[in-house]
Amino acid sequence: ATPEIYRPPMSVLRRKRVIAEGFHRYCRRLLSQRFDGVALLADCEAAWAALRETPRAILYSSHASWWDVIVGGYLALACKLELYAPMDIDQLSKYWVLRAVGIFGVSEAKPIGYLRALREIFEVSDTRSLLITPQAHFATNHLPSPPFRRGLTLAAERYPDVPLFAVTMHYDLWNESRPVVLLGITELDRTPLAACATSEERERFLRLELDT
Repeated sequence: ATPEIYRPPMSVLRRKRVIAEGFHRYCRRLLSQRFDGVALLADCEAAWAALRETPRAILYSSHASWWDVIVGGYLALACKLELYAPMDIDQLSKYWVLRAVGIFGVSEAKPIGYLRALREIFEVSDTRSLLITPQAHFATNHLPSPPFRRGLTLAAERYPDVPLFAVTMHYDLWNESRPVVLLGITELDRTPLAACATSEERERFLRLELDT
C-alpha cells in the first residue's frame, strides 16, 4: 500500500519560489562582485557532482561569516535545490522577508516547530533540501568550536534515506581586494553513522567533517 503523505494543518514554511530564485541570483551576482571566485577544494569533485544530481539533501555547514548565507544561496542556484534553512525565531522576526526565501523560525524552547518543518520538507515533497549550521554561532579557526545543536542529528536520524553532505566555507586572502571563497563538500557514508549507538556518538561523527 502507498504510504499516506503527511499534510500539516498549517504550513510553517513560507517560501515563495519567485522571490527565492531572485534572491539566489542576487547571491551569485554579489559573490562575483566581491570575490575573485568560488573555488572547490581538491577531492570534492565527486561530492559536488552528487549534490548537483540529487533532488533532495541534508546539508550542514560551518559558520564562519555572514557571507555563509550568500554562499548558501549560490549553492541552491548552482545545484538547483529547493533549499530551506532554520533561524532563531527571535532573529527572524527582525527580517521577515527571509521567510520568502526559505528561512523558517526555530526555538529551543519549542522544538515542535522544527520537527513540523522537517516533516514538511521531507514528507510533503521529495524535491526539498535542508541547510543547517549546527554550531549556531560563528566558528572560526581562532575560536573554540561551539557545540552542535540537536537539529542536525534529529534530521539525520529521522530521514536516513536522504543524502547527507558536509559543507565547509573558508574565505581566503581577506587582505586582497578580491578574496576567494574556498568550498569543501563531502558526501557522508551513512553506514558508520547508523552504527552510532547514541546521539552523542552521531554528533562526534558528523563534527569530524567540519573540524578537518
